[in-house]
Amino acid sequence: MYASSTLTSLAQTVEIKPLTPDDMSDVRYVHSAAFRVQAKAYLSQSEIQAFTDHVYSPRYGDKLAAENLTLAWLGDELIGTGGWTPVNDNGATARIRSIFVRPLFTRLGVGRCLVERSEAEARRAGFTQFTLRASVNSVGFFQTLGFEIKSYGVRNIDAEQGLPVRFMRKAAEPGVGTSNSSNKTDKSSIVAPSPSAV
Repeated sequence: MYASSTLTSLAQTVEIKPLTPDDMSDVRYVHSAAFRVQAKAYLSQSEIQAFTDHVYSPRYGDKLAAENLTLAWLGDELIGTGGWTPVNDNGATARIRSIFVRPLFTRLGVGRCLVERSEAEARRAGFTQFTLRASVNSVGFFQTLGFEIKSYGVRNIDAEQGLPVRFMRKAAEPGVGTSNSSNKTDKSSIVAPSPSAV
């Protein structure tokens, strides 16, 4: 895991830290609140409730612990999360995961920073391509970051409920973060505020 780093977005200072076991309650709250507010125009109340129930299930904590999750803090308030996992054993593709920003802090560059941080960490681990499963409300955001829709599907939340998703893919810039690259770029501290960020 990485030591804390600081970024400035507008007049606010956001501190990026790795996930600890003590953060789980805050993470569950941010994921549930962000999804509830940002997906309400796209999904049914039963779909949103199924996701909320999933977030508070024991297996969700296990999932988060495996995601190389980093957290964006503003003082004592958790305002966003982002992480990544390997997709397979060939070491080429990483899945960007758990990009959530509290509704009050959207469109300030926090989501963009968390995605870029996750990509940079995966690059340092040798991954050169990125995938994700975007909920329908977040597709536009990820497209602004270079992800392209490759297919449509359903993310199963439980045996009875699934959520519509878009499977998206993005290739890393040529020569960035590969083990044989002599021109490595570290984007972990890039600040890229954007009005289109979640």
